[in-house]
Amino acid sequence: MIPDSTGTDTVPHTVFRFPGWLFGPTLLSLFLIWDLIDRRISTRNKQKYRPFPLPTPSERKYHTSNVSIVIPTVDTDASFTTSLCGFLGNKPLEIIVVTIEGEKYRVQELVHNATVQKFRSPQTAVKILTVPHANKRDQLVCGINASKGDIVALVDDDAFWSRENLLLTLLAPFQRDDVGLVGCAVTKSSTAITPWEVAAIRLRGTRHGSMKSAYATDGGINFCVSGVTMLVRGEILRDHEFQDAFIHDLWMGKKQNSGDDTFVTRWVLFQHHRQNHRHRNNELEQVQLNGEITQCQHQGQLGDQSAIPKNNINGLDSSSTGISSPVSTAISGRKQWKLGMQLTPESEVGTSIMPDSRFAGQLKRWYRSGLRHRLMCLFYEPGAVAMFHTCPYMTRKMVEGMLNPILLPLRMYALYETCRVWPLLGFLVLIWKFTWYTHSLVNFVNEYPWASRYWWAAVLVDHLYLVSDWYCWMTLGTEAWMTRRKVDQDHQAPDPENDRNDGDHDEPHGEEYNSIAGLCVNDPAASELDQSSGTRQQDWKTGLDLMTASA
Repeated sequence: MIPDSTGTDTVPHTVFRFPGWLFGPTLLSLFLIWDLIDRRISTRNKQKYRPFPLPTPSERKYHTSNVSIVIPTVDTDASFTTSLCGFLGNKPLEIIVVTIEGEKYRVQELVHNATVQKFRSPQTAVKILTVPHANKRDQLVCGINASKGDIVALVDDDAFWSRENLLLTLLAPFQRDDVGLVGCAVTKSSTAITPWEVAAIRLRGTRHGSMKSAYATDGGINFCVSGVTMLVRGEILRDHEFQDAFIHDLWMGKKQNSGDDTFVTRWVLFQHHRQNHRHRNNELEQVQLNGEITQCQHQGQLGDQSAIPKNNINGLDSSSTGISSPVSTAISGRKQWKLGMQLTPESEVGTSIMPDSRFAGQLKRWYRSGLRHRLMCLFYEPGAVAMFHTCPYMTRKMVEGMLNPILLPLRMYALYETCRVWPLLGFLVLIWKFTWYTHSLVNFVNEYPWASRYWWAAVLVDHLYLVSDWYCWMTLGTEAWMTRRKVDQDHQAPDPENDRNDGDHDEPHGEEYNSIAGLCVNDPAASELDQSSGTRQQDWKTGLDLMTASA
């Protein structure tokens, strides 16, 4: 008891102070608890995933004959013939290959390959279109506007469809009228394995489980639908507003070439929010524009580019292609579309991986594109709040990804402090982490036994995040493909703002200008291919095996 100034006794106040030596262990414990909870949630959600069942033939809303396949290609590899065999084996309505003018003869040779012709079917048209400059987004829009199918498959030129029923499997989610985009799992074949390919397999393999978990949780995805193969409703892709935003997507003033898959995913999932806070005031303008374009088309003025409103970047004659004006769905397309993820062995798509150091450049592009995608979703379109209302789990994962550069030093500091003040606890945590990681690595080797020789490449790529996050922030403004020389050479493109506003986009020849605007230059060989009769088809898998063996 301590007497105060009045002479009465008082009880001293005790202030609790958190022991400083406990801060590190406490912080580490919180991280461990969070990791355990998150892993538990992810595992539980993964088990909830159910693939879309295949409808009976009488119940199918869409058949393979309703699908147009659009393939942009530059610096086309000889393996493209193998890809074409897989596409033709699924008997789509048409295959549209879009390349640049300087490489059309190279593509013609690959398309006319004798092995490819064995898989030709009279019901599948094959067309070769060209654009003046190598830009994947411009090539995609060119092919989309020339397509006729209700469903458009956007496919990379290094995608391999190894099953004849793959397209039917991927069409199953479209039985639901609200599904606008369908994605699938991507894998790598076991034909040729290098350390670079093992690293790529590890990256893609870890995504498969997280895709199931994310989709089962809220209908979203852990990152984006893979651009190797994605199926989209034609009305979404032919929407004028989509194409305008897709082609003129800028980052730090530079027109985007990569990131097409992230853009399509973001648009399909969140474009309905744009009507709420961005474009409601433009609806009347879109209606007027639609009327003007329809009038121009009916008057047959498409040959004169000045007769088309400047906002119509496509200038597409619907009568010649069998599709409606791209603007016709600009307002009605405001419905909330959903994803359809078909993650089954029957729907897996194969792809080639750079077997050498070029994969490092590919990896840089992926990481940069991912960071831009997160920034766009969380801070611009649709914004974190709107995104959370649609896909809360996907939003949380994106926020965690953004915070990695901050959380990683905190984790390392917490572990260091724990080892310093409580060595036994720190040692036990390290043992637990090592055991869990070893178990994960063993599962990977069991799943991909042909990759066991280069298991160390999987370890390296697992820990690449230690430097990749910082590197991506420092090079965020870099726009380069890094694996195809022609793309990066042609990326010294005209100012996209000039292209948008006054149409002065390199038009020394009218045909070349029309091709970039949506009226693609149709290769004469296309009509020849359309009219050629298909040779009696063999079992496509046998043909593919023979081609692989001969290679």
